[in-house]
Amino acid sequence: MSEEIYGNSAFSSESESDNESYRSKKRKVKVQRPNAAVIGSSVTPVFTTENIPPMRNNNNNRSNNNSYYTNSNASTLIHFNYDNNPHPTKKKSFFSKIYSKISKLFWWKKKKNKEIVIPVTMTKEEKKKKKKEKRNCCLIILLIIIIILLLGNIAALDVAYAAYRNSPLSKVSNITTLVNNSNGGFTPTQEQNLKATICSTILGTTPPLNFNCDFCWDDQSFYNVTTFCLLRSVYNNAFNQSSFDHIGWFRDIDYCRWLGIKCDNSNNIVELNLEFPNIPRVLENRIGALTTLQKLSIIGGLQLPNNQLPVSMFSMSNLQTLILTATGFTGPIPNTFNKMTSLKSLQFRQNLQLTEPIPDSIASTSLDVLIYTQQNVSGPIPDFIGNSPTLQQSLESLDLSNNLFTGNIPNSLMNLTKLRILGLGTNLLTGDFPFLAIISSRFAKTLANLSIQQNTFTGVIPPSLAQCDKLQIINLAFNSFTGSIPAELSTLNDLGFLTLSGNKLTGNIPDSLGNLKFIRLDLNNNLLTGPIPASICQNTYSFCNLQENQLSPLPTTCNVCTL
Repeated sequence: MSEEIYGNSAFSSESESDNESYRSKKRKVKVQRPNAAVIGSSVTPVFTTENIPPMRNNNNNRSNNNSYYTNSNASTLIHFNYDNNPHPTKKKSFFSKIYSKISKLFWWKKKKNKEIVIPVTMTKEEKKKKKKEKRNCCLIILLIIIIILLLGNIAALDVAYAAYRNSPLSKVSNITTLVNNSNGGFTPTQEQNLKATICSTILGTTPPLNFNCDFCWDDQSFYNVTTFCLLRSVYNNAFNQSSFDHIGWFRDIDYCRWLGIKCDNSNNIVELNLEFPNIPRVLENRIGALTTLQKLSIIGGLQLPNNQLPVSMFSMSNLQTLILTATGFTGPIPNTFNKMTSLKSLQFRQNLQLTEPIPDSIASTSLDVLIYTQQNVSGPIPDFIGNSPTLQQSLESLDLSNNLFTGNIPNSLMNLTKLRILGLGTNLLTGDFPFLAIISSRFAKTLANLSIQQNTFTGVIPPSLAQCDKLQIINLAFNSFTGSIPAELSTLNDLGFLTLSGNKLTGNIPDSLGNLKFIRLDLNNNLLTGPIPASICQNTYSFCNLQENQLSPLPTTCNVCTL
């Protein structure tokens, strides 16, 4: 039989010629399975000579499961299918299709065939189709890369936020609980570490004014997004938005470059200065969300902002300086200064709607500066200021001028051992004034400014006042002081402002006063007599007023003073 199959028969030569034709035309020959006829329950192969492919002279065919044989006259090639059950075609999955498309991109890696491939010229439609397939594959790969990047970004945020949530700082439920912490507040380090990611992926994807801030008004929001949205609320409630535009607000998301805002090296906002006309009509109560803020200054136009004082403003544990000047804020003033554990300077000026007494929780602070002027506050000066153990060791400047305080100056103020500035002018304070002698001993090494003008104090100016050798300003104007001007005051080498006008002082002007380099000398509207010292007329002042006295004879040449 081997000779009949592989010998020099007509069938064999015909098969070899067919194989050569087959290779030259690069056609793949598919071996068809024989038709089968069902007999009973078994499948019996049916032999046919139609469409039988030519026999290749390839010894590998002998190892195949489906083999070729010839009939007795060697004229017919019969194929036997030994598979009892033909394998069904398997449907490709979604990922298999994607892999197939991706694999087509590597068109430079040609499949190595043993057969010689002769290039075939493609038509325009075939070229377009192939180009489209490549483009689609590129788009699929690009989409997969984007999805992987987004998933990686989300995973990174989840890990970072999980670390924050597991930290002790995340255990507090809200800002109010946070500032009650005995450690005195916090700087949200975990949230700050996410700033660059948040700004670039969230804020950076949309114009600043179009960014939706509705979601960020909870205490657990990322800090920089909360800061951005709070500043946006200031802009939205602005008295004049064009004035904010002029100073560079919302040109971009880098609020550290906006005028009136100062940030530290970590881009945390530490100062916010709002000055008329760059102020909001209403200041959001969420101002307390600026947990890293150290200085807040609002200088309004007497009527703005005109809402109730934000309660959260008085719970900011990192705030060191709070300045409210000429605003329209209404009360009450929250009595929560004990939560402001870092506060060093509290300055309230000309907030005419805030007429409530000074909150006593100020006694728990360690203020360096307490300015409470033009607030229309009435009643006696509170004792808790001088009786506070913390203020006794810290307070250097106390200014309660331009109010409606009544009564005497409390002795408790003498406990403020570091006092440098004492301003009690323009009030309704009364009484004899041995207080000046007490001041001389208590503040001999610290006091630099004594201003108690426009009250109804009586008594004499004690010579011991000169013991306060650091005095630069003495303002006792418009009281009822009597007696003479102490010559000892001329020993105060730093004294530049001496205002004693509007009293009942008598006697001569001490000659030695002319030796001081006064900037301002105001002795008018008294009962002074005698000549004007030549040393005074030879001096230079920015302001000198000696009129409305009984000085005689007047010098013919003393152009430096008003006579």
